[in-house]
Parts: sequence; structure tokens; C-alpha cells
Amino acid sequence: MHEGRFMGTMRSRGGRGYSPRIAIFLSAVGALFSGSQNLSGQSIDRPARCEAIEGAVGVALMDSAGTKIIASATPAWTDSESIRIDSKPAIAIGVTHGDPAYEFGEVTAAVLMSDGRIVVADAQGAELKVYDSSGRHLRTVGRSGSGPGEYRRISALYRTHGDTLFVVDPQNQRITRLSPALETLSTTVLQSIPWVRPPSSYASQPLRGYVALQVKGMLDDGSLLATNARGGAQTPEVTNASRDTLVLRHVDPRLGTSDSLGQVVGKQWFQFFPGDGSFTFGHPPWGYVESLAVARNRYYYGTAETFEIEEHSPDGSLVRLIRVCEKPSVIDKRRLDDLIERYLRELPPEALRSQETALRGIPHPPTAPAYLRLLVDRAERLWVQRYTAPGMNELWRLLDREGRWLGTVQLPDGISPLDVAGDQLLARHTDELDVQTIRVFRISIPVRDK
Repeated sequence: MHEGRFMGTMRSRGGRGYSPRIAIFLSAVGALFSGSQNLSGQSIDRPARCEAIEGAVGVALMDSAGTKIIASATPAWTDSESIRIDSKPAIAIGVTHGDPAYEFGEVTAAVLMSDGRIVVADAQGAELKVYDSSGRHLRTVGRSGSGPGEYRRISALYRTHGDTLFVVDPQNQRITRLSPALETLSTTVLQSIPWVRPPSSYASQPLRGYVALQVKGMLDDGSLLATNARGGAQTPEVTNASRDTLVLRHVDPRLGTSDSLGQVVGKQWFQFFPGDGSFTFGHPPWGYVESLAVARNRYYYGTAETFEIEEHSPDGSLVRLIRVCEKPSVIDKRRLDDLIERYLRELPPEALRSQETALRGIPHPPTAPAYLRLLVDRAERLWVQRYTAPGMNELWRLLDREGRWLGTVQLPDGISPLDVAGDQLLARHTDELDVQTIRVFRISIPVRDK
């Protein structure tokens, strides 16, 4: 299953083809839909006061509530001094077929160690693969399971000072702390969040359950930020496009307990009921995603409806708003048709008709997301992935620690960054056959932002 490309079609209650396994999955989808934010028909304007700073970089503004705003209408770097990335990788790790030490099933994370080693998390193999600075395999750590030194799925990998690693295993609901030599130091179980669904037409008695925490990053003090879906409500049988409502939590890694920091919005979903008893759901190709990144002593979050990003302290307090002044990209009929056609090319023939009907029948936002993913590098710069149509190279904007827009870089074909340290960009590469490899590129970043 590829991120942002999962779709499903099935029969609703009482119809043919409705299996218990699918029913359980739909219950989870219903929990994600609950309390979601509808995007249809929403009016999005250009950020206030941007017109007054045309051509300026990192202007400090203040809104009526006294919140500090850092706004940029143009990048600080000129074309001649902008960020440079080599067209060819300095290190390439991975094969299509061959030595298992160099094969990857699903790369979910990777980090650069201070001694030059590269540690790669392969979720499919539930293992960590370690390579030296030239890309030579050194060892493989972990295996599938729930016992000591085992993982069911590795979703994230974080490196702290001194090269201590934290491995996030959501299916086992635990975090494992590893030494620089990748020996297990401790394991913490994350406590799931209870929910209660009140009686409804689906159930005469209240239903109780738990939703798991999804770790999003690590702060400098070793605490974690995580989200959980708001479970417990029933999804209405109505065609719509909406976003998950998630609870952001500050997690104590010693105890696995957490405190709520409020709500954020996540990935966009759609559900389509054509009236014949069927039910189609998935992520639309123009869909908004969760945009959240954790730095050493703060975190960044935004809805991506405009190019505005919130900077928060670990306790959830809003520190400032960061804006890049640009109009959101409009999704008119011509562009909508192009997005749908690109999307449908990636689907199997048997799914084309139902998916196309659903995508053309659901509401869609008037504009594309202003950005997608957020990433903080080791120098505490904020990388912001701009929205591009499926199949296009990733385009990222770079902001400094103070929120100034520095410049924009287009990454080589098929790569997505995982870690940026010094003059190295560590990335996952995916080819046209969906084979994943690891690549390290040399980058040159101007020193003027320091």
C-alpha cells in the first residue's frame, strides 16, 4: 500500500461482499473520519498584509492578537547563491534483486550517524540495516516479532546527541532505545488512548475501545510528540471530502504516558455513496496531508490552506506564525481532470470505473495545498515540500531558524528526503517499478543564513 494512494470499494451494510474483516477496517476508518474538517467550498484568501511587503524577506509583523508573524514575499538567496544539490548521488545503496543486505521492502526512515554510518529502517523486514560511509553493509539488527530486539513494524527512527537511537514500533506500541552500537538500552510501552462510542443505529449499547499513539518526533529533552485519532463517533453515510481530526500529545518516554496539546488536522479522506449500496473511500490526488515537524525545542504545524506555518513551544504555546506570500494554486476543471487522469493511471483496470466515478462525484477544495510535508534538518532549518502533481519531482522551500524564506530547491527524480546533516542529504529513491533504494547527495547551502 502506497502512501496517499490507497482506495477501496465495497458494499455497505446488508449488501453483498461485506466481510467481517472489512467491517473492522471500516470501523477504524470511521474513527478517522470522526470530527473531521470539511474542505468543500472553503474560501481561501491571500495572507493578510502580504501586499504591504512586496519584495521583502523575513519582515516581522504583529496581528491584532499580538502574535508575531514572520513574512517573506521573496527568497533571501539570489539564483547565483541558492542551494545546490548534485545531480548524481555520492552514495547509492540498494539492488532490485540480489543480496538481501541491499534489498529494501519498505523504507520508512533513515538517519546519518556522526561517524558516517547510515542506519535504514525497513518496515517490511522489521529490521534496521547499517552501512558505512561508502555504502557497504555492516550489519542488520532486529527481526519480526514482539519479543526483545524484535519489531512488528518500524514507522520512525530518531537520532539524539551522542548517536543514541529511538525506534518507534506502532504495532507493538513501544519505543526501543538503542546505543550507538545498536544494542538495546530500554523499551517503553506507549499507553493507548481510551474512547467510548455512544449508542446509535449501529449499536444499542455503548462501545469502548482504544486508539494508538502515532509518534511524530522527538524533542531535545527526549520527550516525544505524537498524535492519535479521535475514536468513538460513527461516520454518517454521506458523500464528502474531509480531514482527520487528530489530538496532538506530549509523551513522557519513561512512562509512555501523554498529555494533550490540543487538536490538529491530518490527511484528507473522501467517502462516496452513489446510492446503489456501494461505498468507495480513499485519499484524493489533490488531498491535504498532516503537516507537522518536530525540532529540538519546538514544533511546526500548519493546515496548508495557505502558506502559513505555526511555530509552537513544547507546551503547545504559539510562538509565531511563518508566512510565505503567495496565492494558493487554483484547482479549476482542467487541472482537476488532469489530476484525476494521472491518478487513474496508477490503478489496476478493475478499479478504474468505480474510482473515477467517486473522484468526479466528491466535493473538492478550490485550491491545492500550499505545502505538504515539513522536515527540520540538523542546522534547524525548516524544509517545506510544495504541492506538486503526482509523478512530478519534489520541490522544497527552505526557511531558516527565524522563519525567513531562503530559497527553493528541486530534488532529483524519484527521491524524497529523510535526513539532512551538514553537506549531505539522505533520501529514499523510488523507481518506476516502486523499487526503493537509499541515496546520499552532496548539497551546498550558502552561509549567508548563518
